[in-house]
Amino acid sequence: AAQRAAQPGAAPLLLRAARGEGVERTPAWMMRQAGRYMRCYQDLCKRHTSFRERSETTDLVVEISLQPYRAFRPDGVILFSDILTPL
Repeated sequence: AAQRAAQPGAAPLLLRAARGEGVERTPAWMMRQAGRYMRCYQDLCKRHTSFRERSETTDLVVEISLQPYRAFRPDGVILFSDILTPL
């Protein structure tokens, strides 16, 4: 696919690449585990000690997923549900 610069208001780079559209560069992303070593994640785990709580509480899932995003600003953060506890 031909590469082109993103237009104002265009979809995020990772989504455009996933759809097979031409993008200006290869996107970079992180899986959620990328933040396990981070102090903010360790502090959150001290307050919310249950893995089940951290993986089933929407606000916690969002916060945990955004921690490495805020630190590194990749093009996306991916949470794989297949590694979470089954219901």
